[in-house]
Parts: sequence; C-alpha cells; structure tokens
Amino acid sequence: MSSGAYSTPIVYQNIKFLICVMPNPFYISQYVSDLQNCGTKTLVKACEDQYDLMPFNNAGIKVIELYFLDGQFPSSVVIEDWLEIVDDHFRKYPRLALAVHCRCGLGRSAVLVAIALMEFGVPPLNAVQLIRW
Repeated sequence: MSSGAYSTPIVYQNIKFLICVMPNPFYISQYVSDLQNCGTKTLVKACEDQYDLMPFNNAGIKVIELYFLDGQFPSSVVIEDWLEIVDDHFRKYPRLALAVHCRCGLGRSAVLVAIALMEFGVPPLNAVQLIRW
C-alpha cells in the first residue's frame, strides 16, 4: 500500500484481514483508494479518534466503530460484536478482506484479528504467528 493505509494482510484459508494504521486526515483519499485496491467493503475502527467518514461512505466502505481501551483486553460485549461483524462480513463478501484499525495497527486491531482466527479454529500460538509474520 502507499502513503494511505499502511496495512498487514493476514490470510488464513479463504479469509483475509487487513490490519491497518489509523487514517491520516491528509491522506484519507489515498487510504480509501488503498482499501478499495485490497478489496474491502468493511473497515472496523477500534480507537476513539475521529476522522471524516464521508470518503469511505462514498466509496462503499462501511466503517464500524468498535472501541475499547488501548492496552486492555476487549470486553465480552466487544468480542461478541466483533465476531458478529466478522460473520456478517464474510457471509456477504466471502472473497473480500475485512480491514480493522486502531491507532498504529499493533494492539487492538491485532487482538481482534487473533480472536477471529481462533474462532476459525486456528490454535492461539499459530494465530499470533500469522499476525507477527
């Protein structure tokens, strides 16, 4: 990806996640373009920061807010909501990546992807290895 959505693709069998950094307001159009090039229709926002959602909406990318504190484990409600998002996304778009971001793409977003991978049957240590690659 370019100066927009720095991301790490995580692929397991036929599912694909993109762990991204938070959009920079100066490069938001490039961020949206990068997500489109990676083939995603859903972006999960796991941080409290605000940015303009209109470019995403105009591009047909749904932004879903799923905030929890940095450095904390997500609550059971957040986990349930996340797994519903994952299920909904891959049911509607089985071949498209599900993007998720926090501030830097290192903590909250990686935790959410690890949870999803374990729900798909990946052993915990293997989920960590897939993400750390």
